[in-house]
Amino acid sequence: MNQQPPAFTAESAELFHSLPVALAALDARGTVLEANAALCAILGYTRAEITELTWADLHAPQDPDGSFADCGGRAGHLHRLIGKHGEQVVCDISSAASPQQNGERVWLTTFVDVGERQQRTGQFEPAAPHASLEQQLREAIAHDQLTVHYQPVVDRAGYVSSAEALVRWPHPQHGLLFPSSIMPAARHAGLLPELDEWVLRAALQQATAWPACGDRPVGIAINLGSQLLHDPAFDELLAEIVAACGLPWDRLILEITETDLLDLAPATHGAITGLVERGVRFAVDDFGTGYSSLERLKDLPVQAIKLDRKFVSGVEDDPVDTAIAGAALSIARARGSVCVAEGVETAGQLHRLAGFGYDKFQGFLFSPAVPAPEFRALIGRPLLSGTGERSVAAGLVNTGSRAARDSPRPTGHAG
Repeated sequence: MNQQPPAFTAESAELFHSLPVALAALDARGTVLEANAALCAILGYTRAEITELTWADLHAPQDPDGSFADCGGRAGHLHRLIGKHGEQVVCDISSAASPQQNGERVWLTTFVDVGERQQRTGQFEPAAPHASLEQQLREAIAHDQLTVHYQPVVDRAGYVSSAEALVRWPHPQHGLLFPSSIMPAARHAGLLPELDEWVLRAALQQATAWPACGDRPVGIAINLGSQLLHDPAFDELLAEIVAACGLPWDRLILEITETDLLDLAPATHGAITGLVERGVRFAVDDFGTGYSSLERLKDLPVQAIKLDRKFVSGVEDDPVDTAIAGAALSIARARGSVCVAEGVETAGQLHRLAGFGYDKFQGFLFSPAVPAPEFRALIGRPLLSGTGERSVAAGLVNTGSRAARDSPRPTGHAG
């Protein structure tokens, strides 16, 4: 057993060893000072065996961030550990430092077995013990094995005005995977720019075949990740994709997060301005959840603001959500921009938001994200499922209502 100063008092040691959560105490060099029974069970070691080891002994050599100094103190990171018999166990690991009387720092570290959590919750996690999901994702991108689903954004009458492209992965073992599983795997493998580019190419190509809704072409919205947005050659890449697909520029909407607004380099700002001059529209996604910079928003050529679903959910009875929804709409109107309400699920939410003056809506009340053929069939018909909802929509499109007269209209042709 490693000869180190005691990590716990007698009372805390009893609690440490009795908890069902897998725990270890390590010093700053990664030496295992203590490990409880839960961690021993995950890795197959006895307590005496595991306390003869270090973080380097437990950590799979091919895993990134291999040193404990790199990992220590960072929460929510997936790491591959090596069990007693050579098996790899993927764990979600987080650490917190505790100073000791002798001045040494002890890192109390939790280990959550991803495979066990998957079995318990039924939700697939973005790393698998036996086969690298990251490598599978790399191959899926290279061989066009992903797919895109589309969730409609509708106008006040319930007709499709645009669609948000959402990536899906028909995995041969795990079934249809959603972004909650795909994005962490892409981030872990450094594949986010490649994934964004794949979605851009696939979605824009499919969108060229969509019919117009009446006399209005249907827009296509793509979530744009930070790495691709800040790539100096992004505008050239986008021009190449648009030219290859033959999609008119004014049908393209690029959604960026509030956080990305905070650190736009002058070159990136210039690229955004140039794309807007070509007809591209930019939307601030999940408005209200990031580190908002109203000054930055004021200066940016942003044509749409998307109110996050967490504020839409309480808009019928929560005064704070109601105030935030109204403020977002006021900011959009002052800018001459469109304000889209995300996550609309009830007729009451629709009625309240439209009463404020919102004229774009997205959510399960109209449709979930669906495959391309199903989405195409939605274009040209009102997406309201019941008579109650239809009566709400009928009242909202009354041209005599003040909300309908005053609501901002989208710029371009694909709003």
